[in-house]
This record gives sequence, structure tokens and C-alpha cells, in this order.
Amino acid sequence: MRSRDAEINLWLNTEVADAYDALQANPALSVSAEEVFTGIRAEHADRMKKRASAV
Repeated sequence: MRSRDAEINLWLNTEVADAYDALQANPALSVSAEEVFTGIRAEHADRMKKRASAV
């Protein structure tokens, strides 16, 4: 458990912190929640169409 916690802390202090800093420096890099969910919904709809046509 401690090993996993150490790995998570390392990830948070490196990759996550770097991503946060990049977004703070350039907010134009961000994607809104609505944009994310629009993409997820479109991908889901496409998969459902493919499944329906495969039956």
C-alpha cells in the first residue's frame, strides 16, 4: 500500500503538477466539460450504431 501511495504522490507531484502549471500559463489549452461530454456522447452513439448494425 505504501508503495502505491508513493507512486501516486510522485505522479501528482510531477505529471499532474506540470499539467496544472501548463493550463495556468495557457488556459487556451483547456477543454470545457461540455466539449468533453459532447465527444463522449458522440463516441457512444457511434458504438451503439455499430453494435445495432452488427446484429
